Amino acid sequence: MEKLAKTGIKGLDEFLGGGIPRGTSILLLEEPGTKGATFAMKILCEGLAKGEYGQFVSYNQPPPFVRSLADDLEFNVRPYEKAGKLQIIDGYTQAAGLKQTPTDVEHVIEDISDLSKVHRTITLARASLGEKADNNLRFVHHTFSALMLFAGDAPVLKLMRHLTVAAKLQGSIGIFILNPNSHNSTTVSWAMDFVDAVFELSLRGKEKYHRWLTVKKMPGIDYVMKPTPYKLTHKGIILKGWGITSEG
Repeated sequence: MEKLAKTGIKGLDEFLGGGIPRGTSILLLEEPGTKGATFAMKILCEGLAKGEYGQFVSYNQPPPFVRSLADDLEFNVRPYEKAGKLQIIDGYTQAAGLKQTPTDVEHVIEDISDLSKVHRTITLARASLGEKADNNLRFVHHTFSALMLFAGDAPVLKLMRHLTVAAKLQGSIGIFILNPNSHNSTTVSWAMDFVDAVFELSLRGKEKYHRWLTVKKMPGIDYVMKPTPYKLTHKGIILKGWGITSEG
């Protein structure tokens, strides 16, 4: 297994010197409209395509939405689910009060306001993959802002700390999505301190390429990526200068 995991995002892998070090936890700060879930899904799908395992924990959208994120990238995750390579953990159905609504995934969080149940469900799902997923797993939590709404900022930050330590020990790549506009600066600052890397997605005016990526920190890199426009296409995500030209 390669020490660096490629994101599949043209321009980002080049900036990172080949990819993301395994065992890295990433805080993805997303402004509304920046498509943070799609951005994270692209990184997860890149791993699936290379034979790795994936886990997508969704607190604010049902499983069909998770699959649609990959569909938008022209990547069908259903065969990976069937083969046991991808786990979708449903933290939405119960939280939305849809207890009578059937869910089509194996792992369901009964109550996301109870972080012991959240942690137990995630841990059992990960354990079911066994040692074959060590140094071979990418996971996404979408979104921690939704989880904090139900369970509180400080308790969720404590959970994040546990998950980042586990990712480090197991060689996993974890992505935690957070809307910084929904929290106070102290919460955002603590979240940034708990992770190894921080990607910031922002909107800038009404320019042609109005979605921008900033890499604020990353292991092994002692500088930051200045804000760079990125484009979402049916074939993936491209950074300007690595496939996007001034003409598009």
